[in-house]
Amino acid sequence: MRLPVLLAWVPMLAFSQEPTKAPLPVPADRHLDTYAVYSVVLMHPRLSHPDTNEKYVVQELSGYAWEGDLRSCITVPDAYRATFAELLADRDEQYRQRYRLERNFKITKPYDLVTADQVKEFGRVRIATVPPASEAELFKGAVDLITLGNVYFDKKRTLAAVYTWALCGGLCGFGTWRVFVRNGKGEWEEQHWTNCMTIAASRFASSAWTA
Repeated sequence: MRLPVLLAWVPMLAFSQEPTKAPLPVPADRHLDTYAVYSVVLMHPRLSHPDTNEKYVVQELSGYAWEGDLRSCITVPDAYRATFAELLADRDEQYRQRYRLERNFKITKPYDLVTADQVKEFGRVRIATVPPASEAELFKGAVDLITLGNVYFDKKRTLAAVYTWALCGGLCGFGTWRVFVRNGKGEWEEQHWTNCMTIAASRFASSAWTA
């Protein structure tokens, strides 16, 4: 399994830029399945450390510019090769889209959706020796800032893949593809097909920051 290591804060800049056009919500025909997958992801987020978040801070825009090549990071069983090809075609269409997320996650832990400016502020808070008092309540109890990539599907919505990125400091983060198959009950079950990820560790991961 390949484990690329983060060397700098640069990834924060890649997804903190506002698009030139106001982003739309997730399209109606993708809405239900997209938020179902996001909810499964956020029930058990992949982090670089044990999950000590009292709440999750999630960027309000979907999409991650550096999610990497899906083909090289997932080993697909033969039975799913046809549906995976359809999923790749969907990614080709959806990759550059950014959608404004809504509070439709069905998870047990509280969460906040944050703007691009607040994403940048999260970075400053994590680098600063003394966190700014103005952001104390927004980030209190949150260790990671989570970015959700777009969810890609096959035509019949039986297979899904999404890249997630969790940032907890200047050299603290974890990014990986996550793949799901819809079972006979209509639920999304995670598959362990991923063979690469990006990880970095830092002192910020040891505990939640509190003001």
